[in-house]
Amino acid sequence: MRSILAFFTLFALSTGLAAADTLPPPLAAAFAGFLDAKSFHATMQSTGQTVELDVVRPDKMHIVAAGGSVEMISISGNTYVKRGGSWMTMPAIGAMANLLTAPLSQLRTYTSAPKDDLRVSDLGNVIVNGVPTHGYAVGDVDHPKNANIYVGSDGMIYQMTSNASHGGSITITKYNSPITIAAPVHER
Repeated sequence: MRSILAFFTLFALSTGLAAADTLPPPLAAAFAGFLDAKSFHATMQSTGQTVELDVVRPDKMHIVAAGGSVEMISISGNTYVKRGGSWMTMPAIGAMANLLTAPLSQLRTYTSAPKDDLRVSDLGNVIVNGVPTHGYAVGDVDHPKNANIYVGSDGMIYQMTSNASHGGSITITKYNSPITIAAPVHER
């Protein structure tokens, strides 16, 4: 669960430093594209852990962590957890839905940050995992290069990396692709 929270914390904080009207146009468009995406796949890597995440907005999420030994599905406030090969239904965990919606609300709030606080440096064209991207270092007056954000040739955010001591990266793919998230067949 910590990895999942770290994913959203890193994502909200790193993107939250951006005031939309002061960003370079391609970066502002990439933020808007992420906020408007109906679905996506994300891979979060931090401190030796990998979390795979599929999201279908407004309220579906499928998370696979710890090499597949932990799996979670959340659909419209209903949460299912798989441990040791068995699925269990978790009673009304609204927090899972908040994990999906709260960072988006924070992102929209942060995009109106004071213009004087924003720092964006153009990193130029960068190959990330074999994918051509254009990179930006984003931060504020106290942390001018808090995160690197890489925009793919499709104009969407491809990867974000944290430059904080805990590090970590989020790679986002399959924007607006058909992703199926359904309740498990054998729930308890």
